[in-house]
Amino acid sequence: MAPGRIFLDANGQLVVPDEPTIPVAVGDGAGEGSWRLARRLAEEAVARAFGGQRKAHFLEVPAGARAERALNDRVPTSTVNAFRLYRVGLDGGQEPLASEQTTLQRELRSLLDLHVALVGLPGGPLVVFDQGEAGSAAVELPAGSANALRFLGLVEASAPALTGALRFGTVAAADRYHAERRELEPGVVEATVGLVPTSRLGVERLTVGAARLARAQGRTRLTLVEPDTSPRLTFARRIAARLSLQMLPPDERPALDQTRLVTVPARLESGKIECLVASEREGLELLGALAPRFGGRRALARGQYNLETGHAVFGPYSPDFDHVGPPLVEAIRLLFTHLGWTAAAQQLGGATGAAGAAA
Repeated sequence: MAPGRIFLDANGQLVVPDEPTIPVAVGDGAGEGSWRLARRLAEEAVARAFGGQRKAHFLEVPAGARAERALNDRVPTSTVNAFRLYRVGLDGGQEPLASEQTTLQRELRSLLDLHVALVGLPGGPLVVFDQGEAGSAAVELPAGSANALRFLGLVEASAPALTGALRFGTVAAADRYHAERRELEPGVVEATVGLVPTSRLGVERLTVGAARLARAQGRTRLTLVEPDTSPRLTFARRIAARLSLQMLPPDERPALDQTRLVTVPARLESGKIECLVASEREGLELLGALAPRFGGRRALARGQYNLETGHAVFGPYSPDFDHVGPPLVEAIRLLFTHLGWTAAAQQLGGATGAAGAAA
């Protein structure tokens, strides 16, 4: 049977052929050896699960250091197009040479609008977080910058009642302060502005997406992580999340509770947390705090999804380029789960340990 392409049907459901093509960007460092092992384990899992009726065609595409050596381009257009065309792919992780350089994962996240991420803590809960908005993805306008001054001027002109809360966010306020100190220099506005964009649609997209991803992983309860910020913002997010779940059929609707960010470690001891749902900022804080309890960052894999278009990219969460075997196998397990190949995903469940022993 010829390899096929994954697509969406008229109802927006993912249609997976028996032999889909899956692009793979082999990782840098030890990535090539880890990929060979992970590929063998993945192919064996599919064969055992489906008895030869299904097969994954892994299409290796260049990225990172390998692509730079061959094409003088770390993120070739042809590689990006392969992930766009085939919808679901695997990224072994490329190490940028400098912090400002892009990586394939960052490029795909932007171009394919991979708006929600899932990281599974081995033996623990899932962590699902937004990658764009939905609550605490703060935008910072540095003090003295043109954007900060423009924003403060807009507030002063159009919403003067708010200027009292800005303290030294206006020239007049800065002038008064300098006058009280008997300083001669004119007031200069040096106020950093922090914005927390949030919307009902952003919360809805995150919550419904988390429900779908959790259900695919066999989880039936969501725990909304509430930031230690404005109570009004927290309450609004909670209401929006509950209303969002009413959109789902009753048999697909998970239970929902909430917890503050600081209480998550203690609540884990109760064993009642199955899937944590957070904005990007809280999600990253959670993973930083919880990862050491579940094998460390190098044991984690991440799936990044656009659940409207079916695009998804899987790979190590925080690649350690000398030890990428286990999270790469876990990433393939997440990928198979996304495809609906549950039997193959279950076969890979025990293979992560084998990958760790061989790495």
